[in-house]
Amino acid sequence: MASLTPSAKFDYLEGTTQADRFNGLDGNDIIYANSGDDFLEGDAGKDKICGAQDNDTIVGGDDDDILWGGKGSDLIAGNSGNDSIYGGAGSDTMTGGTGDDIFAIAKGSGGATVATADSIADFGNGNDKIQLLDGLAFEDLNIQPGTDANSNSTVIQDKLTGEYLAVLPGVNSSSINRSNFTTHRSGNPVTDWNTTLLDAVRTASSAPPLASRNMAMVHAAIYDSVNSISKKYSPYRVSIDAPAGTSQEAATAAAAHRTLVGLYPAQAGKFDAALQSSLAKIPDGKAKQDGIALGQQVADQIISSRNTDGITKVVQYTPKTDLGSWMPTPPALAAALAPQWPQVTPFAMTSGSQFRPAPRPPLRAPSTQRKLTMSKKSAKVTA
Repeated sequence: MASLTPSAKFDYLEGTTQADRFNGLDGNDIIYANSGDDFLEGDAGKDKICGAQDNDTIVGGDDDDILWGGKGSDLIAGNSGNDSIYGGAGSDTMTGGTGDDIFAIAKGSGGATVATADSIADFGNGNDKIQLLDGLAFEDLNIQPGTDANSNSTVIQDKLTGEYLAVLPGVNSSSINRSNFTTHRSGNPVTDWNTTLLDAVRTASSAPPLASRNMAMVHAAIYDSVNSISKKYSPYRVSIDAPAGTSQEAATAAAAHRTLVGLYPAQAGKFDAALQSSLAKIPDGKAKQDGIALGQQVADQIISSRNTDGITKVVQYTPKTDLGSWMPTPPALAAALAPQWPQVTPFAMTSGSQFRPAPRPPLRAPSTQRKLTMSKKSAKVTA
């Protein structure tokens, strides 16, 4: 067990695999606990503290701290200052203290029951916010009053998975709305919209072939929109003469949004919120409006170019029964996935068979039998 009280300046403290006790004192400290049930205190200064594994107690102290629980069921207290608190996996109890604090929740950070969800003990003590990570959006949440022991609380649940994400003790659910939440944004509109895209694919449970097509369409629209402004590279499909000064950020957001709404109309509300968030960061004016118009125009052309690519074609596929051919397997005996896909128009190749290898030799051919025998002998020797 390590028990350290370091200097009043900047410290970097790393724990052991046992139960450690650290106090950073003054200064902007970084404390990483490793495993074990640790007690970590930042004290004064803007500290960054990570509990990593097991069940830790983490106290930020004064100033604006960033606190990560990591794995395990952690007790995390920000105390004073505007703190950012990330519980991570496990049943965590998070207390912001005074100040305007941010409490982060994500898919996988909660539990299967209300009792195993994270508890945000003093939400609303200041202008607190709940930050949604890993593609989680406000539209994904079921915000409801608690029952029984949590009857005076608000319960936040993932509609799609049923996971209980957080409990807000003493908070009336009718007082919680979109304004209490914030979505993490990287500052890069392309990666931000890619996160939104991936979440849309998961929400719709898109099969891999369809998901790959849809992702390609979104990024093709983004690429051709930005490239229409920069003119640095050859276009994929669309090239438009953009007015001077057109905002690349606005074009990116508009192109991604327009394409996603076309592909996943049932999730349009989520995409509208993401667009509003993206555009709010861009100064109003002609450059912004030109970017929006350009992105929408490019997206419309990308969508139009794929309207007849063959994904909706109905193909009657009868599984073969000869040796070496694919056939449905128990217990599901599911049909072949997307049998029309070999005829779907590729994005870059001339045809789906352009780089297809030669057929395999018949399984009963002498050469194949010799290789099979050698493989069996090799496996036997290895075993």
